[in-house]
Amino acid sequence: MAEDSGYGEYYWPTGFGHGIGTNIAELPDLHWKSETVLQPGHVFALEPMIVIHGFGCGVIEDQTLITETGARSLTLARRKLW
Repeated sequence: MAEDSGYGEYYWPTGFGHGIGTNIAELPDLHWKSETVLQPGHVFALEPMIVIHGFGCGVIEDQTLITETGARSLTLARRKLW
């Protein structure tokens, strides 16, 4: 989506999410080469990020719960994707 919108070169390449628990960001660390297998009960933030150094960043963060039957979004905010 970042590439299609002309922001591919600004997509933050280090990952797209992390676990949520007692700290702000903890394991599992979610990235393209991650070998983490998500298990029921895991709660994590999906947060793709666009970073333009010297200007700012844009982040959409969704909290997600892994259940026995799949993933369930815990984010109640309405979304408008461009």
